[in-house]
Amino acid sequence: MLELIVMPLFPPFTGRSKGPFIGTQRLLRLIVPRKRPELARECLQPAHFRKARLSRNPGEPAEVQQLPRDCRWQPIRHARERLLVDATNDRKRICLLVDAGVGKTTAVQQTAYLRSVCRSGHLAMGFSFSELPTSHTDYLDSTQKWLVKQFKTLPETRSLDDGKVERLIRDKIRRGEFTLLADATDQRTEGQDTLAIARALQAFLGAYPNVSCVVSGRPKSIADCWESLFEHEPFEFVQVDCFTPEEAARYVGAERWGKIEQVGADFLSVPRMLEVVRKLHPDDLDNVRTEADLYWPAIEKSLEKMFSQQKTPLDRDAAERLLSLIAIELVQADGDPLEGVEGSDHFKRFTRKVYDKRVNQTDLRGDSPLYDYDSLAEFREAVLEVAKLNEGLECAVMDDVGEKQLYFRDMTLRDFFAALWCSRYATQEDLEWLSAHLHIRGEWVSHFAEELRHPFWRLLSGMPASAWEGNAWVASAGTLFVPPPDESAVRSTEMMHLAWPGLLRVAGRLPDRFTEPDVEQASTALQAEVFDPVKEEIIESWSPSEPYPTNPQEAALGVAQEFLKQFPRLLKGEGDAESQRIAHEFHVDWFKTKTVEAGPFAICVDRIFDARNDDIDPFHEGLIEMPFRMAKYPVTSELARLFDQSREARFDDYETFSSDPRCPAIYCTWYDAWTLALWLHTQLPTEQQWECACRGEEHRDEHLAFGWFEDESELGASAWCTESHGYERSTVVVDGTWDAAVSEEVRSPYGAAHLLGQVWEWASSAKPDATLSARDGSSQVLRGGSFDYGTGYCRAGVSRSCPPENCNCKVGIRLVRRS
Repeated sequence: MLELIVMPLFPPFTGRSKGPFIGTQRLLRLIVPRKRPELARECLQPAHFRKARLSRNPGEPAEVQQLPRDCRWQPIRHARERLLVDATNDRKRICLLVDAGVGKTTAVQQTAYLRSVCRSGHLAMGFSFSELPTSHTDYLDSTQKWLVKQFKTLPETRSLDDGKVERLIRDKIRRGEFTLLADATDQRTEGQDTLAIARALQAFLGAYPNVSCVVSGRPKSIADCWESLFEHEPFEFVQVDCFTPEEAARYVGAERWGKIEQVGADFLSVPRMLEVVRKLHPDDLDNVRTEADLYWPAIEKSLEKMFSQQKTPLDRDAAERLLSLIAIELVQADGDPLEGVEGSDHFKRFTRKVYDKRVNQTDLRGDSPLYDYDSLAEFREAVLEVAKLNEGLECAVMDDVGEKQLYFRDMTLRDFFAALWCSRYATQEDLEWLSAHLHIRGEWVSHFAEELRHPFWRLLSGMPASAWEGNAWVASAGTLFVPPPDESAVRSTEMMHLAWPGLLRVAGRLPDRFTEPDVEQASTALQAEVFDPVKEEIIESWSPSEPYPTNPQEAALGVAQEFLKQFPRLLKGEGDAESQRIAHEFHVDWFKTKTVEAGPFAICVDRIFDARNDDIDPFHEGLIEMPFRMAKYPVTSELARLFDQSREARFDDYETFSSDPRCPAIYCTWYDAWTLALWLHTQLPTEQQWECACRGEEHRDEHLAFGWFEDESELGASAWCTESHGYERSTVVVDGTWDAAVSEEVRSPYGAAHLLGQVWEWASSAKPDATLSARDGSSQVLRGGSFDYGTGYCRAGVSRSCPPENCNCKVGIRLVRRS
């Protein structure tokens, strides 16, 4: 469609459904030696262009950007408009490039607008590259008079005389006041001869040297047209940089950008997907809970675009399967996950390894992932076909000119497609690999390669049901919930927390759109079904030693039930005697505390260390909606060890701060706390429950500084904090005492000992000013102070918050059991 801007007739960017214009988006100009213009083509090779894109500073020297010698991308910091509006001899030909992002078309439109506004009488005519003629004479010199006809397609110019229009255009060209803009060399239609269009444009520019021309496209498509167009014309190459976080926030709007940040999505590395987020319906935005919830619709739209614009012998299913297969093989590589495969020899070895490995495998439905390919040669040809589709998919796999290479230009997309493989095509061998590579995050991870797989695991755990096929996702996510085979195996609590709602949803226990209270309610109901605390019976269901049920609902319910049966089995006599003792003491003795009854109580927002809540009344009424009992002690190391035997060994100084098995468990993330509560058939306390239990029955309607007492001098006898032990910096056994201590009955209003000091205790509540739960990446509340904090932090109204992945030696867990 013609896009004509002749001020004042037409407003800028007419007829385009685009996001807000981001005028600060940076441009980078390619600098090459004047005597070596051919180096520009080498700089635009996908590998060079991509490596320059990933450079921390695109203005760095050539050796840093990995470009040919004396070549570099130079940032245009404060002269974006001046470069685009300039139509002098030095800038008559501009090529705008982008390999992964939003802004190329906008820059073309801005060029047209600025030249029309800032250069009096300038005429700018813009088209899609695919609309241009395939013969140079058709522009003006043949009977076609293509430019004249296009000029007259607009309602305002339809009645003008052809001869007058032609004279106007020729006059503008003669005066150097005409710009032809051709957007998107990478977008092609079936049967179209792109090279013929490029040759025709080159011949037209040669015949009319006063014409200014702006062409835009991705590096691969520009390289394809090099001999036909760019080799013969002095084009200046300008790269459109990715958005900064601030620009991306302006582009999608504050609410949507807030959602992106809260789910932890790395959308700056997949900038084209910002357009999808910007157009999400508010109802769909409300239901976004994971990064994968955002990526999947964006990937779907990219695939639709790919197959609508490019001719390929592959169907969409085959392309998705091959992209996913390449991705999972890169992620599963020995050592660190691979970014790509470079060079023909490596390509041959990689494809042979994948083919030999996968050709005899079957997915969980009994189908072969490679059932379409009868030979290695046929498989390789299909992989190269996928590589050619890169321009439609934007940022996925690419092939280099003259050499077979496979690259995922963006690691987030590699990880997403690897997760998609496990959600659709997983084999038994994939499940075994997943079981051997369960992920825990943090600086204490022993293998850096596993840390590099953290995004893959998050995308897999949070993959939306609309992306699944059969029971592949259930089986893949189910590896998280199987009991560890030995003491070295880990419990991946962050991923279990992400995957749990998906299991409940496909099991029929959650609606398509659900809230965090829905998850809690469904989990509590399933706990009661699995283990009846009155009859103390464990229901029989699917076992991990059996094949996965083919019905996804049955499979998901089996995974969830089997996970919730692990602790009750200890209570029923399975496992060693010591494990049974620890489980029984917790289940029976720890909840012999007084019931905290439902009803109102007095809340105090203590601002002694935090003024963030100045707009909140410091004294207001809280409400306990359901009776509950607070556990007598914080979770101990020996109790936490029943769930994850490897956790203490991950921390070199664990015994320094928690030297006895009956000392509180430390280095606990919020994910550890949430998952352990689920496994133990209990819950985390809400912030209000914790504070009400701290105040006690007698002082429920009062605002005493330390809950059940006011005088700070009593604290050393009632709380294990710095004032109690002379800065000893370690925990104490939960049923122990210290020199100044009074009896448990005196220092625990509802029978909850060591409620103040010892370790910070996670609450289920998000921080007071958060609107979303930890499943959405917000911070979570901590209460009670710790052994390494002073008296002020032990105050009943002091609330701290940390990200859910926070892990340090001062943080532990206390649980509740609700009636």
